Amino acid sequence: MSKTLQEATVLYLDYLQDTGKSPRTLGTYRVDLKTLLRYLGADLPMNSITPLLLGKFLKSSLLLQKRKSGEMRSDITVNKNIRVVRQFFIWAKEQGLSETLPLPKSVPLGRSRQD
Repeated sequence: MSKTLQEATVLYLDYLQDTGKSPRTLGTYRVDLKTLLRYLGADLPMNSITPLLLGKFLKSSLLLQKRKSGEMRSDITVNKNIRVVRQFFIWAKEQGLSETLPLPKSVPLGRSRQD
């Protein structure tokens, strides 16, 4: 049975902690993944996430705008959030938590451990 997005993010954060990431890094990753959870829904099965669905998140006001002011987030902040999401999905596929890599073509893979 496929893990939910919530279950997979918890496993990912545990993995990051086990690999020695700092508490500050873990905190920022947790915030970035929480934004993803808010948009897609915590109970969404990992194998239900498609490039189209993820692409909508990457263009959403939830990701691009500051919450209180409504101003656009800086490119640095948005790119960091996208990087965290990308790393999460690459990790999830490597761990067998997702059958496919649901990243839209617009998201560069960066330093993945592809075979």
